Amino acid sequence: MDIIRPESVLQAIASQFVVHNRNIVSDAGILMTLQICAENHGYEKNGNTYHKNWKARYVKYLHFIVVNPHSVFVAISDKFDWRDIPIVKWCNTSNHTSCWRSDGFHNVFPEIMKAYHACYDHMPKKHRPAPCNANISGTISPLCKAPITFISILKRKADLATEFGRGCYILTHIRELNPKFPALEHEMFRV
Repeated sequence: MDIIRPESVLQAIASQFVVHNRNIVSDAGILMTLQICAENHGYEKNGNTYHKNWKARYVKYLHFIVVNPHSVFVAISDKFDWRDIPIVKWCNTSNHTSCWRSDGFHNVFPEIMKAYHACYDHMPKKHRPAPCNANISGTISPLCKAPITFISILKRKADLATEFGRGCYILTHIRELNPKFPALEHEMFRV
């Protein structure tokens, strides 16, 4: 597993471009994709004995939207392109200044553990690596066109009676903004 927690990198990027950027307007921000990948190559701990039926691979993409003020939306998918994810799959995980980091990115570690279990639970315990020694990575997806996509969103208040578990807000639209400066200024920033 990585020494640097992948969510820390995403939080640092979001801090710089959204949270501590005084010029960004409400409901504008960035979209980032984290790829969680685990691979079991099928070898015993000695590294010599191979078992074809132990071989396994797990890949998921965690798409994060962070918009001003402190709102985080997450979609977990098998698809690396966020444009292919239905709008109803996005969940609002945080809307507060004190917990956007912890609550907003809380999906990362559970997804890493799902990857571990998917790749190693089917082999004998004595040959399983500890999760911290397993072949698991969390990286900003190399399949994406850009590590950061500037976006703006439209959202509405959730009806807690019928939309429980999706957060306080429901995304209704995601719009990609022009990433070229200074054209971006008139789309996203206050003058």
